[in-house]
Amino acid sequence: MQKTYLYLMVCVIGAMSLASCSEDSISPDAGGDGDGDSTTEVPLAQVAKPKPNPWLAQEEYSITHFNSAQTDAFSSAVKDGTFNIDLSKCQMTWSGPVNLMTLASTSPNYMWGMSSDRVSYLDISDGKLEKVAEAGLPGITMKTQEQLTRIIADHATYDELSKTVTDILGPVPQMSMANGNYVLCDKDNYAYTNAGQVMARYRLANPNNPKDGIMLDHQIRLTNFTFGSFTLVGATMTYDGHLVVAAQNGLLVLNRALTTIEDSYPLPSDQILTNSICIDENGGVYVASNSRTPGGKGLMQKLICKDGKISTSQADGAWQAYYDGGPQAPCIKLGHGTGSTPTLMGFGQDKDKLVVITDGSKRMKLVAFWRDEIPSDAQQVAGYDKRIA
Repeated sequence: MQKTYLYLMVCVIGAMSLASCSEDSISPDAGGDGDGDSTTEVPLAQVAKPKPNPWLAQEEYSITHFNSAQTDAFSSAVKDGTFNIDLSKCQMTWSGPVNLMTLASTSPNYMWGMSSDRVSYLDISDGKLEKVAEAGLPGITMKTQEQLTRIIADHATYDELSKTVTDILGPVPQMSMANGNYVLCDKDNYAYTNAGQVMARYRLANPNNPKDGIMLDHQIRLTNFTFGSFTLVGATMTYDGHLVVAAQNGLLVLNRALTTIEDSYPLPSDQILTNSICIDENGGVYVASNSRTPGGKGLMQKLICKDGKISTSQADGAWQAYYDGGPQAPCIKLGHGTGSTPTLMGFGQDKDKLVVITDGSKRMKLVAFWRDEIPSDAQQVAGYDKRIA
């Protein structure tokens, strides 16, 4: 139980994370002049990027991990250096306790604030951060600022911390982290999120006046379709406009309106999924699951999803490859395998097209897999699947 709370308290720092700071609230570290180490800068125009997904609101920031390839890369310039932030001078909104992603909407003046207890609509025009509307997640009570402040306050003892957290988040507080993490905004400004095993989609009540509020457009409970999973762990949108939802024991394909389950795929019985998934523009869906047994092999898969249907056929380009597992980590990383969402590397005219994860070893290794046809001159890593580059 103590490990559970350690994991929780690392995450609840996110309770204050929806903040916007001007340069007046940022100062260079006293130990340096704010200049970073000398690096070689490559013009953005020369860097190959994932193909924009036409079904997302924007090329960047409209999905957790920033794009369909889950690269966490963005094109905005960031100053080098170490800086001290005075949060008391920052504009801030309260939600949580977990605020993992703020999504780009279809308007450059607004973003969707996605958290573990609500969705909100934020006015970011002219450098401000102002909440103009919010709505709670299905079945979840929105936390007050006073409650969130109590969670992140200093506590004298573990028992005091435990009582505070359970009083506010309930007897199983870690379940608050199962909501609103892997989210996205589509081209019509619908925001998608989950609350436990419920998938929900939100919209503005009046697109011409966001202050009129947010409406729950539709929701679907997936409990009976997730192969006995306890919770959902990820979601993405294919390049042909279908929602792929990841649960612990399998994947589901839904239509955007959340009215139809179009297809499903169960994981092998010895595997469990604890992270989200990524996709490419050709229908590839990359899934990295963990062994249910400590030290057992995890499974990296490429599935093919086209027209709402999943294929595991090699003839369609699907494949499987095992990777090293390991022990259960004391916190943050779940399961015995990877702690990362698969990330695509290599786009456009880049020679090597890869999908990359960290493995489950106690000292993690970075593992890259050929995501398409294995090059004829590829040298197999001794002792591993030839798919591993």
